[in-house]
Amino acid sequence: MEQEKILSTLSEKLGETSFSPQTLQKYVELNPVAEGSEPDEAYWNKAVNFLKGMQGQYNHDVATRVEDFKKNYKPQPTPPTPPTPPTPPTPPVPLKNDDELEKKLKELEARLDAEDSKKVQADLLKKVTAAMKAKQANDDYVLSKTLQGVT
Repeated sequence: MEQEKILSTLSEKLGETSFSPQTLQKYVELNPVAEGSEPDEAYWNKAVNFLKGMQGQYNHDVATRVEDFKKNYKPQPTPPTPPTPPTPPTPPVPLKNDDELEKKLKELEARLDAEDSKKVQADLLKKVTAAMKAKQANDDYVLSKTLQGVT
């Protein structure tokens, strides 16, 4: 008989139990039935009696420990911690190279602004050139000379 069938039959015969399915599974594994044979009534009686006895002892042990805990438990009083006043934020520490960093930052910002303005100008020139071509100004040389100094 398969272990699953033995386990389900054993659970039915035991009824309500505090044991987990893993505990019952372990019992079945440790008390195997001979290969190719079916468990007989002696096997079931032995298993049920053993597990019911263990169940009673297990419940008694748990109840005893819970009662001991209830009798002996004394919560440790923790002294209330006074609230800590908020500390003012500390000002940032000035860096030694603060002036150098500021100069580099301004230089990089100026460089980025210049690149952005060049891109905008190039886009606008393309739009103007396309608009002029749409108005029948097709000579590229004339367009380039006309728009040469425009910013």
